[in-house]
Amino acid sequence: MDSNDASLRDTLSLIEETRLPHPLGPLLSSFVTEAMNPPLAARYISDRLLAGEGTSVASEWLYILESVTQNGCSPPAPDTATRQAIMRRDGGKCCISGKAANFRDPLVVSPILPVPSGWVSDEHQDRVASMFGAFLGAPYRDWWMSYARHPENMSPYHNHWLFQLKLVPVEPVGQLDADGVYPLLADHSRLGIPKIEPCFIGTHARLSPSIRHLQISKSFGPKGFQVSSNSPSETLPPAPNFKVVQSKRSAISRMPRRILLSIWLMVPSSLRIAAYEVLQRLGQRRYGSCEESGSVQILPFGLYMKSHVLFDHEAVDDELRNEFNALQMVLRHSTVPVPEPLDMVSSSSRSYLLTTRVPGSPLSNYRYILPDGGYKQIAVQMRDYLAQLRRTPKTVNPEMAICNTLGEPCREPRIRWARPIGPFANEAAFNQMLRFSDDPARHGHQVFFTLQISTPGTS
Repeated sequence: MDSNDASLRDTLSLIEETRLPHPLGPLLSSFVTEAMNPPLAARYISDRLLAGEGTSVASEWLYILESVTQNGCSPPAPDTATRQAIMRRDGGKCCISGKAANFRDPLVVSPILPVPSGWVSDEHQDRVASMFGAFLGAPYRDWWMSYARHPENMSPYHNHWLFQLKLVPVEPVGQLDADGVYPLLADHSRLGIPKIEPCFIGTHARLSPSIRHLQISKSFGPKGFQVSSNSPSETLPPAPNFKVVQSKRSAISRMPRRILLSIWLMVPSSLRIAAYEVLQRLGQRRYGSCEESGSVQILPFGLYMKSHVLFDHEAVDDELRNEFNALQMVLRHSTVPVPEPLDMVSSSSRSYLLTTRVPGSPLSNYRYILPDGGYKQIAVQMRDYLAQLRRTPKTVNPEMAICNTLGEPCREPRIRWARPIGPFANEAAFNQMLRFSDDPARHGHQVFFTLQISTPGTS
């Protein structure tokens, strides 16, 4: 085993064992993993933690970050001619997303990073120099300290780029709707215009994970995450409260949409299918194909569409019919946030399920950035959702305990390759479809309504 790899793992384990308030642990882990020389950064953090300076070193890193995100100042702005030259140099596209300007998202010439003047203040420059040197190395650190003291000496060509004014991530964890790979350190005009200084791009990339942890942690509570970066010895406050948000549905607010939907559903199915296929192509061009689930496509207007190919033996798509009805049942009997089913239509070869989109992002994206009490709050929320689902009344096929929401055979990918099975009068009859059907652990259970909405990747 490489000694450097072992040192990194030991330091990351030590950070976790120190149990600093969220998000200080992830912040220090990012300091180590994103450093120019990770073994050097690991030794620096390890020495500080073993000396009992966990709160102090975390406060110093917070100060370095907030000197950029909150307290940084803008460098001298370029004049009109320089801005136009930068736009030509960057090819008229955003240097982050690679997208050209449009009516809703204009492009502006913006500083790559604010000037961190707080790094060179008399009160803080010594501890900034020590920690930033461990993060980026002495040459990088000295370059930044010189720039922070005299930003006017830097050419605007080197510290400005073309940026979308309303660049918004698709996901809160920072996944951007990027238009392919776009070369940053290039002169797309081929006119010899000075390029971006690589130090800005490198620092931007290495600070981004820590800044992301800090900003997301602040969004969980009304007052955000507050820590005194001026006084490392002060006690850190508890993590912010992660509020459980209940879904609210208003029949009044949905009335106009229901009227329009009722009119749309009177359109012949062949025309509706043609419209959905056009939306599907538009969605593939705008959002790309959903590779993880080839049958689901993001559409414009906040819609999703699920499609199935019908084989010769399938006169109707019982799976999508059941899903349509299951979503309606959840909306009718609970406050569990699920997509609203709008239409389900079939042709001779394919069927389509159209739904709305539930705001949010997959829970799996937040695995390492939830605050300390976040998992407990999620457990409370999920327990409430499951209780509501279990209270959903069964109103179809009363003679059969196990069936789908239409009272018909059900499907399970782990049983007979998802072919229809049942319905079943009781659990014992259902168990006959399984291996080891006489296993005592498979008997004596109550039967409840359930819905596959609780996997970590579900958005």
